[in-house]
Amino acid sequence: MSKKSLLKAKKRTLLGRRKVKKLRKENLLPASVYGKDFKSISLALNAKEAYDLFKELGTSQLLDLEIEGEKEVLPVLFKNPQHHPISDDLLHIDFYKVNLKEKITANVPLELVGTSPAVEAGSVFLQIMNDLEIEVLPTDLPEKFLVDLSLLKESGDTITVADLKIDKNITVTASKADAVAKVEEPKKQEEIIAPVEGAEGEEGAEGEAVDGETTEDKAVPAQAQKSPEGEKEAPAEEKKK
Repeated sequence: MSKKSLLKAKKRTLLGRRKVKKLRKENLLPASVYGKDFKSISLALNAKEAYDLFKELGTSQLLDLEIEGEKEVLPVLFKNPQHHPISDDLLHIDFYKVNLKEKITANVPLELVGTSPAVEAGSVFLQIMNDLEIEVLPTDLPEKFLVDLSLLKESGDTITVADLKIDKNITVTASKADAVAKVEEPKKQEEIIAPVEGAEGEEGAEGEAVDGETTEDKAVPAQAQKSPEGEKEAPAEEKKK
């Protein structure tokens, strides 16, 4: 695990929507810290520093929170980020104080590495999981898990949780058989056959091609038939009496 980052904060006395807006205009981010058997504290911290650190660590990496006037530096995790819907700026964030001797539940991101021979051969890659939920002591919390794409050699191959390199002191909540990523054959585009112009009904219906001729060629109505001589009418005895 890498060295923990440090974030400084001040206790916040300004509460309420209007007063919080005033804080944001001063480039301060409203926040709070809470935890098990810990009385929550409202905070204000540098908005840019908090945003940059949150982008780097996410909600799965431990950091130290130093509160002005407090002797103890708190080991915390980012929790419950609230973003502006347009600018994506942080509007508020919480910190969860952890007990370094008790296991916590965290979602650790999965990072794809390597190249899949199956994908290079034309197969379609599908990522099933983006992160993995684990239970672990805060001090043993990993930054990420690596997904080795070279394991996907042929179409139909799957990388499961069992294929990931995970330390024995980490408990994974998912099943070892759960799929993390896989490759499949690309879907074949179905051939679309244009209908014969004038065709109707089922095969062999009027107007449909049969052996190079249409049923119109083979079944011309009697009243439209002509004599072998051409324009002459059929003999009178063939006419309907």
